[in-house]
Amino acid sequence: MDYRLENLSEDDFEKLVNILCQKKLGTGTVSFSKGKDGGRDGRFKGTANSYPSDKDLWNGKFIIQAKHTTDYQASCSDNTFFGNKTSLINGEIDKIKKLKSNGEIDNYLLFTNRKETENR
Repeated sequence: MDYRLENLSEDDFEKLVNILCQKKLGTGTVSFSKGKDGGRDGRFKGTANSYPSDKDLWNGKFIIQAKHTTDYQASCSDNTFFGNKTSLINGEIDKIKKLKSNGEIDNYLLFTNRKETENR
């Protein structure tokens, strides 16, 4: 199957992520409004319906992030996304560590339509 996720708008991609999370985690998945950085995030608290599997369910406090691009060639290993100290993901990791140390997060889910490279 070939899904052209790069043709979705950022809002439509975020809606898709929320639908997936509602199915896999539960209807308690909450979408945040657009933040200062333009990011659209969500959260879930409780025991997942069927994530990561029907037999081994994760629970706790989940943070959900949707990172969309319209560049069909974009890769997760692009320097601006991941790979150097100023990349988007490395900035998010610092935020996640703070949330974890404050007991505000147990699980972090990142959704992107970027390609995963084989050398990672």
